Amino acid sequence: MPVKAWFCYNRTMLKKILFSLLCILMIYSSAVAAYRVFEPRQEHVALDSSSFISYASLKEYIVSSGESSQHFLFFYNDGESDSLYVRTSVLSDVKAKTGLDLDRLIEIVDLSGYRQENLPASLAQDWGLSDYPSFALVTLKDGQIQVLSRLEWSSAAPITSPMLIQWLKDNGIYNSSHS
Repeated sequence: MPVKAWFCYNRTMLKKILFSLLCILMIYSSAVAAYRVFEPRQEHVALDSSSFISYASLKEYIVSSGESSQHFLFFYNDGESDSLYVRTSVLSDVKAKTGLDLDRLIEIVDLSGYRQENLPASLAQDWGLSDYPSFALVTLKDGQIQVLSRLEWSSAAPITSPMLIQWLKDNGIYNSSHS
């Protein structure tokens, strides 16, 4: 093969190789850019999960805290979409609108470890709740646990930010002068 023909052949092949590498680089760059644009974000959660109270130990916890204390409880099940919605959307919105430190005010009662078939009856009997997620203001008087106020989820009237803010106002936690 003459030198000139060999050079032309290798030059054409070199162009094909460089073009292929450039295409691979463009595809890779596009994939990285698309991933960065659509990268999953960590959801903002209004309440810290480290402050969960087990449902099985809730009564003991309230009795041990004494008669002068009030507890604002959020009955929550990690495996339920309604509970996740209230925890991630409603509570975050209320926290932003009111400026309240909900991590310190509201105690999360974790229902996920409790037997689900017994849960509705237990919630109704012990706390007067018909469903969850729900909020309850609880106190101890004369050694008896009393539920003073509740805000419950229902499919007909799900808990919304304005409903929760009003419940907080009704129970003296929030007034409009907070910001």
